[in-house]
Amino acid sequence: MTSEVLYVWAHLPGQGDPVVAGRLEVSRTAAGPVGRFNYGQSYLSRPDAIPLDPLALPLKKGVETFTQLGGYPGVVMDACPDLWGKRVIDRLKGPQVFPRGYLLLNDPGRSGCLSFSTQPDEVPGPLASREFALSELLTAAEAVEADRPVDPELLRALHPGTGGARPKCNLIQDGEVWIAKFPSADDRLISIPRL
Repeated sequence: MTSEVLYVWAHLPGQGDPVVAGRLEVSRTAAGPVGRFNYGQSYLSRPDAIPLDPLALPLKKGVETFTQLGGYPGVVMDACPDLWGKRVIDRLKGPQVFPRGYLLLNDPGRSGCLSFSTQPDEVPGPLASREFALSELLTAAEAVEADRPVDPELLRALHPGTGGARPKCNLIQDGEVWIAKFPSADDRLISIPRL
């Protein structure tokens, strides 16, 4: 039996830095993968702690077990990059083991409040990308789809963690976060982002 461990970090409302919410261990057994998640005692004692999933992971002591989705809780799988994010990560770092490798490399520009590490004291890194003009990001997204070379800084700026199968990234404008959706090479008759 083999196991892999992920520490799940929560970016709580009003807090600048993420905190360790809990530990997920996924074991490969003869019967299939089994995930075991438990909240950390320090997280449970926080007055601002929130359940990561109020139904599947209520805020309480003890271990929750998961056998669906490869042993990963649904809320963790929701934090995993989708097709577009995986494509960008593959360009930056090479293909990863799904879902663990993509969860660990999902950038801090992701949607949602979860991030991941392999150690409880390994704080997920902050976003470290320069700002680019929307036209530069659009050109980079087109280059990713066409499998043309792209500056790694532009790839990082595409924020693969925004989810979905279509080209997109997060933008900050006037202090607010926006999702920019770009046209895809697969758009034939209509502009899907315009819809």
